[in-house]
Amino acid sequence: MHYFALFFQMRRAYFFIQRSLIGYSSAMKQLRAQLWNNIFTCDINRYTKGLWRRMEDFSTLLLGETGTGKSLAAAAIGRSGYIPFDLKKSCFKDNFATAFVSRNLSQYSEQLIESELFGT
Repeated sequence: MHYFALFFQMRRAYFFIQRSLIGYSSAMKQLRAQLWNNIFTCDINRYTKGLWRRMEDFSTLLLGETGTGKSLAAAAIGRSGYIPFDLKKSCFKDNFATAFVSRNLSQYSEQLIESELFGT
């Protein structure tokens, strides 16, 4: 069932990356490729063998000016996480829509963000 869950994770990732981030410029193509690599790494075999367990341990910081689509990119990453499939219940153990929680760091003080990011 692990590969079944991985397939649906890839399907969700492709859908959210392609549908949320519209545009055909080289910059948008590069952004979509970077998001895919952020979710699965550059080595899909390594990811399927064990990294899928650890990806929630890594944070992604999206930077850019207001209105550049950071929230769309964050949502695509957040909704593309690995969700195990429960064979006994014949359903996924979580809902991808509720598994993602968005945070806007501009609401926090600079000192708190610096402390969380760099441990100062």
